[in-house]
Amino acid sequence: MGELWISTAVLTVIVLLLRRIFRGKVPYRYLYGLWLLVVLRLCVPVSIGNSPLSLSTLLNQMTQGISQEEGSAVTDQKAVTAPTDAPVIVNQTVVEAEQKQWQAGKDQNDTPPQMAEGSGGNAVSLSLGWIFGLVWLAGIVAMAVILLTANIKMSRRLRKSRKQIDATKRYGLPVYEVESMQVPCLYGILHPAVYMPSAICKTLTEQEKQWVYRHEEMHYHHRDHVWAFVRALLVVSYWFHPCVWVAVAYSRRDAEYACDEAVLWEREVSDKIEYGEMLISVARQKQRYSLLYPSTAVISDKKELKKRMKVIVGKGTYKKWAVALTACLAVVGVAFT
Repeated sequence: MGELWISTAVLTVIVLLLRRIFRGKVPYRYLYGLWLLVVLRLCVPVSIGNSPLSLSTLLNQMTQGISQEEGSAVTDQKAVTAPTDAPVIVNQTVVEAEQKQWQAGKDQNDTPPQMAEGSGGNAVSLSLGWIFGLVWLAGIVAMAVILLTANIKMSRRLRKSRKQIDATKRYGLPVYEVESMQVPCLYGILHPAVYMPSAICKTLTEQEKQWVYRHEEMHYHHRDHVWAFVRALLVVSYWFHPCVWVAVAYSRRDAEYACDEAVLWEREVSDKIEYGEMLISVARQKQRYSLLYPSTAVISDKKELKKRMKVIVGKGTYKKWAVALTACLAVVGVAFT
């Protein structure tokens, strides 16, 4: 578990650094895809193969080194405290008898304390492991109850108040108008649909609504509603790990960047302006979002909105060398963890 904790933290930091260094130099869909490495690490919590540079190998080497040092220290201590008053060799029979008697006494004096000490340490380690396991399991159960309760309530609320007003053009996803939502989103795993808050439907123009539909359709094309569900499950399973929460939050942001970029790929400046106006209109609404909802929401605070506007007005001129370098560094990061 300690190895998983450290490797997840290191891999999250590596992805954040790559995201920071190559933002604007490679397409955002590649930066978004880097989070798949963290997902795979959490879904496969055991090391496959032993790289000489991996964390597991380094930790094993450190553990073996500490064990060898402790063993040599115990050996030296025994050598110093060994009795020196053994009988002088006069008769071979006497010598052998004295040696057997001395060895028997040594075994009786040394062995029980070592066994008692070892059994005591194992008992402490076992009790701490059980306590940690029980706390982890209790947290998973609590988080799972919160996840299920929140989504069951949300699904019932949406079914009671929704009213279909349209359907998307590319995939034919149903578009519902609801009173109980604050921002547009794609919600649902088996039967995904686009949900539009009534307040936003009244303020957006028809063209801006179409941009919202395209945005949510792109989320559907990227299967972001499924990845949102995976992120929620990872938060439930690794609720105690702060780096998992950080990775989930930043991967959701990168999903929005990748979606904006894909919607506006090779679009005219006028289209980008209309799309930006749609984001500004949505950002004026009161916004609240939970990572436990498996949904994609057109949501941004002021700081994130500025970053998304930079992505929108960008020319999209990316460097192939930057893409190749990002891939190479990602591979090195995986090998290290």
